[in-house]
Amino acid sequence: MNNEYNASARPSNTSEECPHERITNAGPKSATKEPVLTRQLQDRKLDNTALQPRFQAAVGSWKLIKNVKFSDFLKWVGVSSWQRAIALSSPLTVCISRHNEAFKKVVDCRPFYSTDEPVLIDNKWHMIQKLNKRHSIVDGCLQTEIKGTTHNWIEKVIVQDNTLTVTYVWKVNDSARKATQKFARANLTR
Repeated sequence: MNNEYNASARPSNTSEECPHERITNAGPKSATKEPVLTRQLQDRKLDNTALQPRFQAAVGSWKLIKNVKFSDFLKWVGVSSWQRAIALSSPLTVCISRHNEAFKKVVDCRPFYSTDEPVLIDNKWHMIQKLNKRHSIVDGCLQTEIKGTTHNWIEKVIVQDNTLTVTYVWKVNDSARKATQKFARANLTR
């Protein structure tokens, strides 16, 4: 079975769902559930040229299959050793959905971490959960610049060969460091 998302097979006004959310497509004024993706975001129309096929292919549910140096990243952002142990042993799923031209990302790594946030690919800074984030498409992948109060880093998301890869890039003493997480498609049920 081919699990690749075919952008041309769906009209741009459809709502793609993940098991963690349900948004009806009766229009922005009558959407029945909108935990983070507010009517303001639903009404927002982004430049279609920014919605490259590689990020559209990320729509769906993903389960972590491999961490590479992710503990180093967690340590760098200040996560204690016992919290890192919990994070690295907890199941992690990522769900990316699309409603019109807006994307949404739900990360579930309980008990360590969970988030539900909009992904606005407009190359503008947005305050999202106490972090400034700017999403753009660079070389066919989603690039997110993140500025916190004490740490800044870049996340790059790409889908290739039915694997979603998130690469974290940060600097220590002007030396670039990198960690990755690899995900496979997940069949999640409620």
